Amino acid sequence: MANIFYQMSSSIDKSFGDDGGISKRAIKFDKTQDLKDSVYSYNEKTRLLDTAHDFADFIKENYQDIKYVRQIDQPIVKEYLESKHRFNDGNCNSNTVNTYSQSLDKISHLININFGINTDWQVKKNELPQDGEKLRSLRMQDEHWRDAHDNMKDGTRGKLGVELGREFGLRESEIIKLQIRDFDIEHGVIHIVDSKGGRSRDIPLSEEQYIKIIEKSKEIGVKVENPMAKVVDLRLGSVSNLLSENLIKTGHPEYAAHKTSCHSVRKMWAQEQYEQKLQSYLDEGIPFEKAEKQALGETSQLLGHGYQRTIAEYVERIK
Repeated sequence: MANIFYQMSSSIDKSFGDDGGISKRAIKFDKTQDLKDSVYSYNEKTRLLDTAHDFADFIKENYQDIKYVRQIDQPIVKEYLESKHRFNDGNCNSNTVNTYSQSLDKISHLININFGINTDWQVKKNELPQDGEKLRSLRMQDEHWRDAHDNMKDGTRGKLGVELGREFGLRESEIIKLQIRDFDIEHGVIHIVDSKGGRSRDIPLSEEQYIKIIEKSKEIGVKVENPMAKVVDLRLGSVSNLLSENLIKTGHPEYAAHKTSCHSVRKMWAQEQYEQKLQSYLDEGIPFEKAEKQALGETSQLLGHGYQRTIAEYVERIK
């Protein structure tokens, strides 16, 4: 089976032409053809191949279940582009990231022509990180979360969703998908199934946590005897809106202003995981560099990223 890079590179090669490129001028005068249909120079071909190779490496490292270009969607492309920016420990400024974006948009167009599929890898410039700003940079403070949490009405699905996000560092999209069967106390894990990028992962679950979740689920009317019953049966946005509203009511409007309440909780949780794991490894006598690498990798994995992903947006590293 052809790998991801081969699928991209073969589309680039086929669009380059047998004679070393196609005349861009001729295409401009041919109203039946799109300028994105062809590769016009060796320089452009080299740029596209370099981007394809780097993107394929990113897919291999972070999305091991993806085997075909048709499985790659815009959120994955956006995640790759964000990882390139210097705000996320990458080496690129906004202009360079935008060049990567334009290259991937053209590659997806060439793939569609050569494979007869319908990929769409276009990410708008205003959706990418810009120099001079940070992406959803706020990290929730525990006391702020507690203020908002304690202000919420007990026995509601929204409040339980807020609690699950805090306890396990979950995305809101993951919270509202959870079913009773996902809380696997036999193996001591929560199964997060088909999350961002189609990835699944397990998060450690203690008996105490399990008992508390089942009790609270019963309180809000969840039929816990049904393994497929949703625990927080709400629409996307409901949990984050509830948290934002109560942050505002309790004097913490900055999270709502940045539209980042649930993401800020994930960042807080990630920081705690990183520090706890790092200290645990140091206590075992593991050298700092190795201990930190393991702590970062495991935290990244628990967040739903690949083990080797940089997570600078989430974790402030201890020097």
